[in-house]
Formats: sequence, structure tokens, C-alpha cells
Amino acid sequence: MPIDQRELMDVLGERSRPALERPVPWESLRGRVRRARRRRRLAVGAAAVLVVAGVGVGVPLGLRTPTDGGPTAVTVVDEIPARYEEPDGTDYRRIATATLDLAWQESVSVEVKLSGRPLAVLAHCTKESSMTAPKVTARVPGSAQVYRLSRPAFLGFACERGRAVDLEPLPDDARTATVTIRAQHPRRDGRWRLGVYEWTPPAEMPTAPAPYRPPASFSRNPTFHKIAQATTGWPGSREVTVRVRSTGRPIALVVACSGAIGGRVTQEVSVNGSPYKGFADCSPPFLRGPAYQGLGRLPKGTVTIRVKVGTDIAAYDHRPGTLTAAVYEGR
Repeated sequence: MPIDQRELMDVLGERSRPALERPVPWESLRGRVRRARRRRRLAVGAAAVLVVAGVGVGVPLGLRTPTDGGPTAVTVVDEIPARYEEPDGTDYRRIATATLDLAWQESVSVEVKLSGRPLAVLAHCTKESSMTAPKVTARVPGSAQVYRLSRPAFLGFACERGRAVDLEPLPDDARTATVTIRAQHPRRDGRWRLGVYEWTPPAEMPTAPAPYRPPASFSRNPTFHKIAQATTGWPGSREVTVRVRSTGRPIALVVACSGAIGGRVTQEVSVNGSPYKGFADCSPPFLRGPAYQGLGRLPKGTVTIRVKVGTDIAAYDHRPGTLTAAVYEGR
């Protein structure tokens, strides 16, 4: 029976969560990957022999083949698939690939044809290689403007989150663009393979994912205890307001965005009407404990904290998400 890709991705995420919450045994994993690849090559060779002999071979795991015109499942066979689907039903279609070898290349460029859909870049990388992440930019004919990555603006975050990173919106009338991948650390070894994708949100808005559930407390120094929280759904609402009573103790703020908007929308925080400098993007739910913003010791009395998120990519109006903000007091 065919495996639904959304269910497959959910299972993969659930199975990988324990590994993300403890130190990663890189050497052991590399050995397992090498052995798995050898077994896969042997299996492919055996399958080819069977086909030549006239014996029919079924599709492993019942995964759909691309003959139906639909998205194919993302598998370890190709880390930059020709087409895939995110859990909310957004369809990603590859329109170009590029490989940058840091040992001898400073940059590589590809020209892509545009259809008006948003563009994103998917990188084949690891957490180890994220520090050598190249810079990605785009230009369109007749304009001197340089278009860069949107949220998150650093391609290395794709290694942490395992998702494509959006490019800033290109002009509506642009028909072609040149995408350039440029090394930021030319003297370091490493090889980056990237895919440029167009993506299309689902025709019908799916149900928003469950909102992030902030912990009741977390230990730093001092230990912070939750005193208030608020949640709203994207795109219907784009901000939440939390009012608390300050006692003069340290205050911390935890913000998380669930669903497709996690890590892909900007975040603005204000305290009693004054802008607060903090994280630039609204992070997805955390696996290793919350990332918080320390607001310090605020004046005693009522404190109003407002969190607003947004994006300049209009297609995100058709992708669901949730915004959660929780306020903690140190004790």
C-alpha cells in the first residue's frame, strides 16, 4: 500500500527526535551510512539483474513513482529530490541544481526560468558543515538589486532544520534570474550541493498544527517559572499580547512558531510599547529546551509584552501556523 508522504515525514521526525536530544555519534553514523549505501548499491545491482532476466520487481515500501505527476517521497537516495511535499501540502519542484566545491571554487551560478512562484534553496549539508555555509544571492536582468535569502537569512540553518530556505521575492514581471552560490570560507574544504525550487502552497488551507506548549519552568540561573502565555493562529492573526505583573525579578520571554512559518517569519517584540532587540525570526518548537530572550529586571507594575510576526512572501498567507509567547519570572 502506498505510504502517504506526510505520515512518512511525521514518522521520520518522531524517530529522529531522541537522537537530536543527545550528543550525536558522528563517526558511528558515518560508518552506518557507508554500510547502508553499499547495501543499497548491491540491492540495485541485484534488482537490475532480475529485470534483465524478465522478473518483475516491485517498488520498495510502496512509495509512489513520479509517473502519476504528483510529488515523490523524499528519500535518502537523493537529498535534493526533483519534487517533494512539506507536511502542510506545499509542493516543491526543483528547477535547477548547483554544486560548489570549496576546495577549488569561489562561486557557481545557475540561470533559472521564473513562473511567478516563490523560490527557495535546499542544501545537502550536515550540522558540521553549517559553519562553511555559502552565501546565496539572485539577480534579474535589467536590475542592479541583489536579492538574498529571506528567513532565516543564513543557509546554515537549513542544516539544523532540514528545510528549504526562501529567497526574497523577485519582481513579478521577471522571467529569468541568475542564482549565485558564493563561498564565504574559500580556504576550507567541503562540498555543497544545492537545489533551487519553486513552491506552491496547498489549494485548500489545511488545519493549523498544534501550538507549541511552553514548559512550566526551565533552569538557567536563576530558574525561570512561567507566569503567563498567549497563542494565536496564522495567518488569521499575526500578533499576541501578554500582560504580567512585574515584581522586580528577572523576566524572560520564550516565543515559538509552529508549522510552515516556524523559522520563516520575522519577529518583532515590544515591551511597554518600546521595541526590544531580540531574535530576528520566530523559531520552530525547540527540541533541546527553549531559547529565551532575557528582558532583565523590569520596573514593578503591569508590563505589556507584544510579539508580532510577518513575512514579505505573500504565499505564506496560504500556509497555516501558530504563534505562542510565554513569559517567565526568575526565582
